[in-house]
Amino acid sequence: MKILVLGSWQNLHTSADQSALASVWAKAIDQGIRHFDTADSYEDGIAEILLADLLQGLPRTSYQLSSKCFFATSAAPLGGLSVAHVKPALEGTLKRLQTDYLDVYFAHRDDQSLSVEQIAETFNECITEGSIRHWGICRWAPERVAALMDFCQQTGLQPPVAQQFHYHLFNRDAEQESFPLYSRFGLPTWVYSPLAQGVLTGKYHDGIPHLARAGMEHAKASMWEFHPEKIARVRAWAEWLQHRGLTPVQAAMAFCLSRPEVSHVLIGATQVQQLEEILSAANIDWQQEIVEVFDAMSTYH
Repeated sequence: MKILVLGSWQNLHTSADQSALASVWAKAIDQGIRHFDTADSYEDGIAEILLADLLQGLPRTSYQLSSKCFFATSAAPLGGLSVAHVKPALEGTLKRLQTDYLDVYFAHRDDQSLSVEQIAETFNECITEGSIRHWGICRWAPERVAALMDFCQQTGLQPPVAQQFHYHLFNRDAEQESFPLYSRFGLPTWVYSPLAQGVLTGKYHDGIPHLARAGMEHAKASMWEFHPEKIARVRAWAEWLQHRGLTPVQAAMAFCLSRPEVSHVLIGATQVQQLEEILSAANIDWQQEIVEVFDAMSTYH
């Protein structure tokens, strides 16, 4: 069974509708979501502060909490994965999240100035100190993942319990090399951006809606799939889906949920109705035809 993780990338910030976000989090908790993910670089720590507020009143043992470090922030300006950066970054994260520990602490990127041995030892030291339960990695190259897992197996250090990377209908590169590698090591995969930063929702068919991510300069830079030909492709696919009683959101989410290699899917929402549509994908009877038609649309649009 796939685990849904409610993330905070680009949706927890000071200009967001805090009342709407509170409703989203309340709905998520009501629907059984108990995994929440953030990072110290999201709004320079603001996302962690807002997430702590949203989780107020929940017993800490009733949910799983993960954050990430790597990028330089105002509180931890060194950047990278050295002990000199990871330790103060973690201390700041724990304070902002108002917790004594993280269930998973992710290396937000690989620091290739360090050996995998140094990185593994740093995160295992944090485990020994009790400030994190487990650690994970994000967007590491396959050869570095293999070297890291081999080292942990040889030394008995705790290996990462997850690898995070973006995966969706437009980006399936992981299927060629990464998924087989992760399966060999038993490394769970957490995939994010299942809706391709909103492009797979169909909301850009008629331009950029008010307050949509593509209309925000700071957010648009990370919308790697925001191209006219891809929007046209989703429009054609949406018409086909409509005749089968499905929406692009449901189909795109169901695709990620259908992959046996995927253990966790990170989702994001700023409105309750968005979250409800995402969650409804779990009830879809997946058919491979859905992705076959999506692929065929690239030939004609």
